[in-house]
Amino acid sequence: MRTVALAVTDGMLHFELSLACEVFGSHAPAGAESWYDFQLCGPGPVRVGRFRMTPDDGLDALARAGTVIVPGWADIDRDPPAALVDAVRAAHDA
Repeated sequence: MRTVALAVTDGMLHFELSLACEVFGSHAPAGAESWYDFQLCGPGPVRVGRFRMTPDDGLDALARAGTVIVPGWADIDRDPPAALVDAVRAAHDA
């Protein structure tokens, strides 16, 4: 089973985040032998749009995933959090 990790931090766009949750976090479709091991990964409780969520795992879990998804965020003039950049780099190097 392939592991898909969705990185979440404050300020991400909830529509993009919800799409990944719907596609990879749903139950396997009828007839599928296996689906994805889906993990929501972040630095702790985060605010996404008007929602608060608590990730299942820390950003370090990105390095153990076969696929990493990083949704966009609303403020394009703001640099991504350093912890997120470091975690994505570590996942790439793993």
